[in-house]
Amino acid sequence: MGTPLTGSGFAAAAERLARCLGIARTVNWRLLSVLRKDSEVADHIQSYFNEMLESRTQQGQSKINVVCFYEELPLEVIGERVVTKQAATHYPWESIGIHKNHMQMVRFASDTDSGFVLLVGTLNRGGILSSLAEDRNPKSKPG
Repeated sequence: MGTPLTGSGFAAAAERLARCLGIARTVNWRLLSVLRKDSEVADHIQSYFNEMLESRTQQGQSKINVVCFYEELPLEVIGERVVTKQAATHYPWESIGIHKNHMQMVRFASDTDSGFVLLVGTLNRGGILSSLAEDRNPKSKPG
């Protein structure tokens, strides 16, 4: 949900803003450094994740379907997207836009909110929600 797979240009700006506002004590500086564009750590994580997916396929394990959600609207304060579509998506994974900005994209007013409908529809299509429901309510075993 808006994860900057290839980093975000906003990370450097967020770092400067935090310093200017004097909120440096509450900022996770290590995380901000990983979120920068061209972060070696982020590249390593992405490579490891791709290798893990490929390894599962080679070992005959079930495929993990990855879906990338990205923000479609800019954050009004800065006039641009925090994480661009290019940074939040990765070929060949499915990409779905949420018609909200970065801060709003996981806040749903109701179960009819378009973002919520897209998310739940995607999870249902992958069978994730039915699996979760079965895990929470296992059928009684005959005694």
